[in-house]
Amino acid sequence: MSAEFDQKLSLDDFAQQFGMDVSDISEEMKEFIASKDFSYRFLDGKERDKTAIEILERRAWEKSIAGEGKVDRWNKGWGENLQAFLDSKCDLETLIPKYIRPGQPVRLFKHFAKVADDEFELNWYRIFRDSFFRKYLSGFNEIYEFGSGSGHNVAVLAKMYPESKINAFDWAEPSVDIVNHMRDELGLNVCGRHFDFFNPDTSVKIAPNSAVLTMGALEQTGDKFHTFLEYILDQKPTMCFHEEPIVEVHDDDNMVDYTSLKTMERRNFLNGLVKTLREYEEKGWIEIKKVHRSQFGSLMFESYAQVIWQPK
Repeated sequence: MSAEFDQKLSLDDFAQQFGMDVSDISEEMKEFIASKDFSYRFLDGKERDKTAIEILERRAWEKSIAGEGKVDRWNKGWGENLQAFLDSKCDLETLIPKYIRPGQPVRLFKHFAKVADDEFELNWYRIFRDSFFRKYLSGFNEIYEFGSGSGHNVAVLAKMYPESKINAFDWAEPSVDIVNHMRDELGLNVCGRHFDFFNPDTSVKIAPNSAVLTMGALEQTGDKFHTFLEYILDQKPTMCFHEEPIVEVHDDDNMVDYTSLKTMERRNFLNGLVKTLREYEEKGWIEIKKVHRSQFGSLMFESYAQVIWQPK
């Protein structure tokens, strides 16, 4: 830890962020943590204020507003990952989404933080994903990831649970192609298929003893996620897992949180999921198992909250 970076994430910090125990972090990931630099320092004073103002004044979000009719942007983005995947003879590292940007400040414990390692966020995500998948997604016959994007989560799941069929759905055709190339070229137990959150294909049936998963995908639906939730309720999977930006876990009185909320509002990101699920729970339709804020995110917004629920 250098003089510039006066703090460092500990195993207890990771466990707190994940809403888990230290014992839920695998030995492999503990070794990974020890091999990487998770040092940081909080931004304060003028440095913090300048970062907040830059986020609030940034206009790049105008090109990335979420919602219906935006599939062309995702065809282009995931198409770049598909081409890199094919050019590399199916190197899974080419599937890292380009929205995980190295070298930027991050959000940490409701502060902005400068980090020592340019790949701090990506490394953090690898540990979170491994811990989340190991704790919650074992023992299912099939797993259904909706909004599979570049397929980077699909590949990890397929390698971790080779006996489980991993079904990957996305509205962008390159995403579907990536997953089916994984099956055909790498022999993974996966299957890609087209699916639109806004117009769910009810011919897609969820098998018994199955899990539904979204990871940074429902964010693109804004407040138009109800049709998808109704489809899931009808299908009655064993359990549903979401890792998404969640408005309801933010602190309105915290300036750093405020910049996250404004970014999510401007981009028309997911809004109202937890509120809706709580209404469903009051009606006796579901049981909410977990709502947990990681207190970690990228420069523009906080995106790694967990929501777990079970249909009745």
